[in-house]
Amino acid sequence: MGDYAPIAGWYEAPDNPALIEFWDGQKWTGHQAAPEPELQSVGAQATPTPMAAPAPAAAPNPFAPADPATLPPPVPQAPEVPASTGKKKFSLNGRLIGLIGGIVVLIVAVALILTKI
Repeated sequence: MGDYAPIAGWYEAPDNPALIEFWDGQKWTGHQAAPEPELQSVGAQATPTPMAAPAPAAAPNPFAPADPATLPPPVPQAPEVPASTGKKKFSLNGRLIGLIGGIVVLIVAVALILTKI
């Protein structure tokens, strides 16, 4: 089996058990905080749950969803064409061109064969 790595979240800090630190799924981020007290009913067993990640102090995320109020109006889309029934339709002109082309190829092939005999 491979190495086990816990999912991203807040866990007990490895260097100071009195604090919690954020684990990004691969490494400790260095963001530490005092743990919030958990309210439990009498007899309930504590279950560790990751807390939310800290808000980034840097520039806003360019990949974050935009506020719908600031978006431009939607572009009208062309109406959908109904799906075909699976049967391809070819025009009569296309069929005639294909037939004539096939006959020409056949005549050339026969002529080449006969000239080699």
